[in-house]
Amino acid sequence: MTRFDPSIKLNRLLVQKDDRFVYDEEFHSGVNIIRGDNSSGKSTVLNFIFYVLGGDVAQWSETALLCTSVIAEVEFNGIVATLRRFVSPKNGQPMEIFGGPWEKAKTAGMASWKRYPYARTQSLESFSQALFRLLDIPEAISDSTGNLTMHQIMRLLYADQLSPVESLFLFDKRWDTPTIRDAVGRLLCGVKEADLYANELKIRSLQKNQTILHGEHDSLVLALGVSAENLTIEWVDLQKESTSKDYHQLQLVIDTKLIEVNTDATSQIYTLDAQNKAYNETKKAMALLTDKQAEIDNLTLSIVDTQKFISDLEAKLKALKDSALTAEVIGDVTFQTCPACYQPLEKQPIAHACHLCKQPFENKDVLYQIAELINETSLQIKQAAVVQQNREKKYSTLSREINELKVMWSTHKTELEQIKRSPTTVGQDELRELYTRVGYLQKEIEEYDRLAGAVKKVEELKEKLSEIASQITDLTNQNRAIQRQQQNRISIAYTEIGDEIKTLLRNDLNRQHGFENPEIIDFDFGANTIRVDNKSYFSASSRVILKTSFFIGFLAAALKKSFFNHPRFCIIDTIEDKGMEPTRSQNFQREIVRVSETSGVENQVIFATAMIDPSLNNEKYCVGKHATRSNYTLDIL
Repeated sequence: MTRFDPSIKLNRLLVQKDDRFVYDEEFHSGVNIIRGDNSSGKSTVLNFIFYVLGGDVAQWSETALLCTSVIAEVEFNGIVATLRRFVSPKNGQPMEIFGGPWEKAKTAGMASWKRYPYARTQSLESFSQALFRLLDIPEAISDSTGNLTMHQIMRLLYADQLSPVESLFLFDKRWDTPTIRDAVGRLLCGVKEADLYANELKIRSLQKNQTILHGEHDSLVLALGVSAENLTIEWVDLQKESTSKDYHQLQLVIDTKLIEVNTDATSQIYTLDAQNKAYNETKKAMALLTDKQAEIDNLTLSIVDTQKFISDLEAKLKALKDSALTAEVIGDVTFQTCPACYQPLEKQPIAHACHLCKQPFENKDVLYQIAELINETSLQIKQAAVVQQNREKKYSTLSREINELKVMWSTHKTELEQIKRSPTTVGQDELRELYTRVGYLQKEIEEYDRLAGAVKKVEELKEKLSEIASQITDLTNQNRAIQRQQQNRISIAYTEIGDEIKTLLRNDLNRQHGFENPEIIDFDFGANTIRVDNKSYFSASSRVILKTSFFIGFLAAALKKSFFNHPRFCIIDTIEDKGMEPTRSQNFQREIVRVSETSGVENQVIFATAMIDPSLNNEKYCVGKHATRSNYTLDIL
């Protein structure tokens, strides 16, 4: 059977009270029916399923609060993981996740379980992030909704009894805003808001950088005092060359004058103090420059190594997500003939062993560790990225310090060269004047170097601004394309869901005028409403049928179109609300089975009923016992 991802499949549910299990049942693909008399605990079990998958139960029953924890073995996109949450009257409880089935989880040490908080922090991921990763659902975030959670997703997958019958979402006064509801609905319909929002964040960052660079550019042009368009590197180089020529000519004059002075000054006493001081300052600057250069060289190697490490981890993460499918397929490979001699192989099946070499082999063992490895690898990527960001900041600081040290070293070096040419004596006024003029020329040359750097910086800023403008244009065009694609996708999704709801209403018993041949199904996630041919008021039982038809119709559409982010899973506890007659409920039960079994795509529907259709009252569809007021669903006593 085909599987569309994302997909959720509950394999086993266990409810624990202290040191014993009061509920332990296995579930299967397709329709799962929890049956029993009214008030026998069916809804409590459904609430536990909602809770262990990430939902937040606003109000537990007295019986549920007697329980300690709930555990579920679940397949996310075919990857098996075991989830555990402790029962508490307080909201926002954490979740523990084990990468593998319950049979291995129950004997594993606590170190093998990963504990995730309900809400993310700066240093910790939430369990919603972990489950979204296993489901390969993009994190839906925006300025108006923040980060969506599994609780908000599950609100559109669970039709419970306590929420208003006219609403689509499970009622939650804490998070029930039109913006969040619309974001959840669009996400499950296959709209990838995360891509659009990521581009918007990039555009904002680029625009902020653009403003900073514009200010830097304008300040530099103002400081230069001339039009940046008329000031070129070529002009600066020409002026520097002319000044350097004057400088060297003046140095020749000084050298000649020194010979004259020294010829007549043999009796004068010279001192090397100034020369030694200049030498020590030059040596000190060079040592600092060497140390900083070695530090930045080592840092550069670390940055390159870390980037390669991050790239390898990202490749590993992608491979892990593909590995589950690979492991499933490779386990099914069989040979009809020997690959060496081509003789037919005798069929001697051996359980849990390779059919060719007869060595022990359990294909599912490969899948058990994938969930844990995916989350661990993602955490390593996040930690490495933080380290890399700090190293890049340090690299920028070191680069600035090295440039300053180069200027310091060059200044001391020039001073030393001048002193060596003219040792300190009682020189003549003419010689002092020559040195003063040389100093002016030296400063002028340095100014041209500074000016050249400024002009070069202006050119670099222009190039960066042009590049940023191009990136903003590209991202803006991408967002327009994404929005067109989203609008097209949402239109297709809404049409598919509406068509499936129409079919369910037509197949309902002839109890409600307007359901016999509906033409327009209008539902609004944000407004939390659904209308049939512009009408929303129907009899109480018919409104139950309409609401339940929405949930099953949503599932049916997701089973036909692979682009949906709906996990092909839903929980129904509304089939018999508001005085529903048995024949009408049983008819709808058969409709659920029809949708599930005719799709050809893996799915799971879990619903509760007190008046099960006789044709469905068998092991193929039912889970656990038929509960009564004297024999409750939970073995709590």
